[in-house]
Amino acid sequence: MKIFNIATNIGLFKLFCIEKKINVRSTIWYLLIGISFFFNYGCQVSPAVTENKRLELAQEKIIKKDYDGARVILSKVYESSKLKTEKGEALYWIAYTHIKESSYSDALNYLENADKLYRSGHLLGAISSRIIACALLENNEARAIRQYQYIQDKKVGEMPEIDFIMGKYYHKKGDLANAKIYFQKCRNSGDNLFGRRAQYSLKHVEEGVFYLQLGAYSNSANANNVNQKIKSEYSLNTYIREVSIGGNTLFVISYGKFTTRMEAETELNKLKARYKNLDFVIRP
Repeated sequence: MKIFNIATNIGLFKLFCIEKKINVRSTIWYLLIGISFFFNYGCQVSPAVTENKRLELAQEKIIKKDYDGARVILSKVYESSKLKTEKGEALYWIAYTHIKESSYSDALNYLENADKLYRSGHLLGAISSRIIACALLENNEARAIRQYQYIQDKKVGEMPEIDFIMGKYYHKKGDLANAKIYFQKCRNSGDNLFGRRAQYSLKHVEEGVFYLQLGAYSNSANANNVNQKIKSEYSLNTYIREVSIGGNTLFVISYGKFTTRMEAETELNKLKARYKNLDFVIRP
């Protein structure tokens, strides 16, 4: 029946061509060329589309925490792709799976190679921010600084995050001068997320004179009584400071004297762990 239908259709096609005075042989020839072109090229999927689908599938596996499965797919993308950007993107996501597993050294190796391949595009800032973060986690400050110097003029959207990462590193290290520089850059960016975090963090790298406060009283006798009680019960070397606020004098029970807020925070954490019943507050 199928053969009969095909033969009938061809016959009808020939009759149509005769009536319309169309050259049957030429028409059939061009028709066959068109069909051949369609099956040879029209049905093929673009390699770029294939790689994009693979990248999407790998990201889905990352979301599901199937990091090994994601790496298998991403390795295939890296091997088969002819585009440097696609290869770099595949390496970036492989590095990301290692970051999620806290394998920062492995992640840094993949990020280094991704950085060499991916020198422009939407992932440029993300690659740099991860390189800086992983390098600092590996105590490789020199590598982080090199990457920072490379990326700072590229105008990437991740720059506030990068400045915040650098600020947090120096804050933790105790280098308050550098921490302040990077936090200020981040704050001045106006970024809604990291700019606000930097604004808060700047308070913790202030320099000046800071005290730990245990209470403030308008009556000196009350302040002295509480102060003596704290000294006898907790063996703390507290003292009373007179502070003028709005024309009124307060008698503040204080402990210590620190040149940076960070020093005051360090001592505060120690005292909180040791004396859970006492409520310490940092005051300038």
